[in-house]
Amino acid sequence: MTTRDLAIATREGFRSIEHIKRYTTTGMATDQGKTSNLNALGIVSRTLGKAIPEMGLTTFRMPTHP
Repeated sequence: MTTRDLAIATREGFRSIEHIKRYTTTGMATDQGKTSNLNALGIVSRTLGKAIPEMGLTTFRMPTHP
């Protein structure tokens, strides 16, 4: 996932950070989104001209254990 992917998602009409997260596969790395989702949120909020609280946060899920 790159910032270009986030730009494409917003151009495609995605506005919900949850939908953008799934469209771009943000948060599917070893950090499980704890860092990357917040960075993506900042980039998307700036792109859309909204404050981060306006955008909302992504849903964090606890990691599973085998």
